[in-house]
Amino acid sequence: MLNQATPLRDSYCGRMAEDLGARRCDDLASDPVYARLDVQQQLSAASYLAVPLELSDRSRVGCLAALSLTPARFSDADEQLFAVLARVLG
Repeated sequence: MLNQATPLRDSYCGRMAEDLGARRCDDLASDPVYARLDVQQQLSAASYLAVPLELSDRSRVGCLAALSLTPARFSDADEQLFAVLARVLG
C-alpha cells in the first residue's frame, strides 16, 4: 500500500479514534468494524494495536499504531507501552 492515501474515516485509526473500533484487535478479518474496511481487503493484516494521541485538552491529533500479519500479535504489555508512549508524544 505504498504511496496510497486513505481517508481517515476509512482507516483503522479513523475508526479507533471515533471509538467505533477497538484499540487492540487480535483478528481483523473477523472483526465487525475493521473487516469491512477497504484497507483491510488490501493489506490482509491479522492484528492491530493503536492508541489515540491526545493533547492536554483531550483533543485527538493522531494515533500511535501497529499492524501485524500474525494473529493476536499484541499483548496487554504492548498496549500499556503504547499508552505510555502516547502520553509522552501528546
